[in-house]
Amino acid sequence: MRLYIRNKENNEVIAALTTNRRMTQEEVCEACGIELAITQEDYDGMPENGKYDIECLDFTSAPPEVTRSWKVYGAAGHRQRESFNESQSYDWTMGEDVRRIEIENADKTGTNEYTIIRITRNTSGECEDELRGQITDGLFENCRVGDVVEI
Repeated sequence: MRLYIRNKENNEVIAALTTNRRMTQEEVCEACGIELAITQEDYDGMPENGKYDIECLDFTSAPPEVTRSWKVYGAAGHRQRESFNESQSYDWTMGEDVRRIEIENADKTGTNEYTIIRITRNTSGECEDELRGQITDGLFENCRVGDVVEI
């Protein structure tokens, strides 16, 4: 089972937690009264109490998804090496853990100056983590990366 922590102010999912770990901090779902638990590490990383609540979701529906996009440029004075490859998409989604990446290269953008990467994960933070991973040891690991601009 997967639990989602949501911001009370804008309902954005800010974390997704799996319950098959050792739990040390208990909370109660404000919507249905079900007792939920999260690890002490996750609890310690949450913003101050009262600003966020924990609620369970209807697990018969699709998990929440956030898509963010960036232009990844080559280093100053260089074209983006990845942009010479064919555009592709990947889907590594496993159960409730959404993980999709779309790559638009010169065959779609018409330029070798940048590659557009579109990342879909459960939360905005997971999208950022995925981008960092793709730059350091993923899609762009053999590229000289310059500016990274969210679009």
